[in-house]
Amino acid sequence: MKRKSKGYLKRTIKLLSLLLCIFVCVYILQYFFFSNADNNSVRIHGFYLEDKDSLDVVIIGASESYYDYSPGYAYDQYGFTSYAYGTPSTTIFNYKTMLKEVLRKQNPKVIFIELNGAYYDDAELDDKINLRNYTDHIPINQNKIELINRCVEDDKLEYYFPIVKFHAIWKDYPSGLGWTISMFENQFRGYSALKGIRTKIETHAYKESSQVGEVNLNKRVPLNRRAETALRDLLQFCKDEKLDNVVFGRMPHNVEGFNVMRFQRSNATKDIVEEYGFDFVCFDVNGSDSSLDITKDFFNLEHLNIYGQRKFTDEFSQYLMEHYGVTPSDLTDRQKVEWKDSARYYYAYYDLCDYLYTQDNSDYICEDYRNVVKMKEYLTPMDEFTLGFESKQ
Repeated sequence: MKRKSKGYLKRTIKLLSLLLCIFVCVYILQYFFFSNADNNSVRIHGFYLEDKDSLDVVIIGASESYYDYSPGYAYDQYGFTSYAYGTPSTTIFNYKTMLKEVLRKQNPKVIFIELNGAYYDDAELDDKINLRNYTDHIPINQNKIELINRCVEDDKLEYYFPIVKFHAIWKDYPSGLGWTISMFENQFRGYSALKGIRTKIETHAYKESSQVGEVNLNKRVPLNRRAETALRDLLQFCKDEKLDNVVFGRMPHNVEGFNVMRFQRSNATKDIVEEYGFDFVCFDVNGSDSSLDITKDFFNLEHLNIYGQRKFTDEFSQYLMEHYGVTPSDLTDRQKVEWKDSARYYYAYYDLCDYLYTQDNSDYICEDYRNVVKMKEYLTPMDEFTLGFESKQ
């Protein structure tokens, strides 16, 4: 009898070990290979590589969060650590989960929630690509399960396990290998060198006919009903959790074309946010004292190029320090080296982009492995690199 019991126990242990092995293999394949790998993969995975409770500032939102702001440059100039936790066209339906994930890993001095994802209409709100750009890259936990159950009716399995949808993506290799190499490189490095930032080598052709005087900057356009409901749910969550470190706002946009309506929706949003007792800060350039030049610093209506990105990082960092008392945290020697390295990579990224402008190149530049290889040509040696905020002291 005892022998039978031992035999059952051994078989059970072997079976569980096999299942665990299969799960680990599937997870690794899904994480690095059979997934919708792109700059979003690198950015979101990079966030989870950051040491717990090591970030002073986290920006949550859509593409503005990583096009308009550079954590490496902010660290070099002001000494605080930060990260842009965003994916393209992420909708207001994702924000509560994004906030929960940030709180699960970090306790920042300020969480800035960029609310462009609240200004969409039904078509954008229901676009599953905007959901997958986020869900495909976050770990399986209760937050992810709640988000998928709330937003997806059919084929839920492929949202929990993207490998189900992308198992045939091997056909794209080796052309798609750059993103996989980038994730491996960050994994072994232990952090994302560029913290997920991105830009496009281009300058937006500003339309002279679109003058601020033609736009009613005080008008309030109501949000989509579903978007407003989700926004209020997010605000109530923040209020219930007594989150006094959350600030809402809108990053720079050129108030022209479709952005006129979104700007006017941001006016309505400001009223809603303040109703719940939180701050709302709008950095749209038209009609503001921004140092940004709408004829030089944007590559389209909604996103800044590298020149605008640097200017706004300065403006935003100074605003956070002045209004919310953001100061550098004490870092370990290892963390200081890692952030200094990120600052070095930022300047290499900037110099590469600046050079490509002279070549009339219109590529997107981000933390793809091939771009990183090019950036290494511009890297200042670590022992020769001096942090800007330290030299000011």
